[in-house]
Amino acid sequence: MCCLPLRSSTDTPADGRFSEYKVRNPAAGLTSLAVAPDGTVWFTELREHKLGRLRDGNLIELQLPRDDARPFGVAVDGEGSVWYTDLTGWLGRVPAEQASAFRLDLRGIVSIVLQSLPFVLAGVFASAFVQQHLTGQMVARWMPRRPWAAVLVSSLFGFVVPVCDCGVIPLARRLVAKGVPVYAATSFLVAAPVVNPLVLLSTAFAFQGNPGVVALRFGMTLSVAVAVGLLADRLVPAARSSLPSLTTSFTGPDKDEIAVGPRLTSLVNTATAEYFDVIFFIVLGALFTAATQTFVPRGDLTALGSQPVGSVLALMPLATVLSICSEADAFVARAFATTFSLGAVLAFMTIGQIVDLRNGLLLWRTLGVRLVALIVLVSYVLVFAEGALLNRLVAVT
Repeated sequence: MCCLPLRSSTDTPADGRFSEYKVRNPAAGLTSLAVAPDGTVWFTELREHKLGRLRDGNLIELQLPRDDARPFGVAVDGEGSVWYTDLTGWLGRVPAEQASAFRLDLRGIVSIVLQSLPFVLAGVFASAFVQQHLTGQMVARWMPRRPWAAVLVSSLFGFVVPVCDCGVIPLARRLVAKGVPVYAATSFLVAAPVVNPLVLLSTAFAFQGNPGVVALRFGMTLSVAVAVGLLADRLVPAARSSLPSLTTSFTGPDKDEIAVGPRLTSLVNTATAEYFDVIFFIVLGALFTAATQTFVPRGDLTALGSQPVGSVLALMPLATVLSICSEADAFVARAFATTFSLGAVLAFMTIGQIVDLRNGLLLWRTLGVRLVALIVLVSYVLVFAEGALLNRLVAVT
């Protein structure tokens, strides 16, 4: 049995009436299909001597035992076994246990990784460029004095300096060391991995240009960043000024201290280090997604994914554990979209860039226990509430 990539003309056709799926060989000779009770679609490939199966967006071909097989008709019985007629004079049966078995979709994993790589590369180089050329004085000069205005500007600053979640903490430390209030830098730290053009573009690409998903992801992340910044200003007195420990711990040179010659080398080295730091987590996320859809029964996934509250609760901690780079997480989330609710998928993409294990220790060393606890608590509560509310609104409409 081999796994094939699925290419769909559209998931949501413009006229809302049909979707088309293309198999690998246009001349395969598709003659018949049958739908199993769990929603799996079985079909025959007369000229390829195979049976085909479509499930959860994955096409799998089953090679029949005889090279001259010419499968023509197919049916699924009550036990889940697949029966087919062969024009060469045979009647075949695929037992239920074999019909329901899945091989890990390695091509699906490769597809997720390859689709995300251009955005990851652009993100790490943009992040390295910003870290090298942006000075704290430049930001502090334009930072508003009023807390609410400083929080809003910092939350949207990612549009000017598109850094990924790998580079946002070092840059936030640089800003604080140069005098930017900690509460404002915290808002920037929360928002910048998502509220930047590269990540929003990768989200649009992953979800086939769906503006609603992009806008909702932007809005959910921005709401958390603003809430965390304002609460940090009110509840954490130390967040109203720079922290001495940050000033002394930051040792990176400003751009004027770097000679022009080594600057390009430094840029490449920084970007390369960040790239190899995140690629492991991208592969891990793709592998986990494929394994989930392979080994967890479709009925269980569908039952969990359709729950307005349970689906959100399931994907949020998963996003924290997987710690996928912001330029790539939308491609992993898109794979969950076939079985999980919209609110759960958006919660996955939002919380994973705010609370993740990969940057957790560095975040704790940078901001301290109280501020990190505030970020985790506010983020989880707000993202969960917004995800569950979105599912309720979708159900009503």
